[in-house]
Amino acid sequence: MARPDAERAAGSRARPRGILTAMPRYVCATCAAQFPDSPAPPEHCPICTDERQYVPEDGQRWTTFEDLAKTHRNELRADS
Repeated sequence: MARPDAERAAGSRARPRGILTAMPRYVCATCAAQFPDSPAPPEHCPICTDERQYVPEDGQRWTTFEDLAKTHRNELRADS
């Protein structure tokens, strides 16, 4: 018997595994602030525009969750 959540996903427009959203969700590469899904990165990061915040000499950079997933992963471990 199929699981109810699998049946629901089969009938919906489910995204392929590994695709989080239809549009990228941008993340500031300096401070890791996350921003809503959008077709283009934000014009600026409100955290990094604060004069107390460090910004690399090469300026504001953005990444996405999809790009991060290529080289990073989450791992849960039991405390020992």
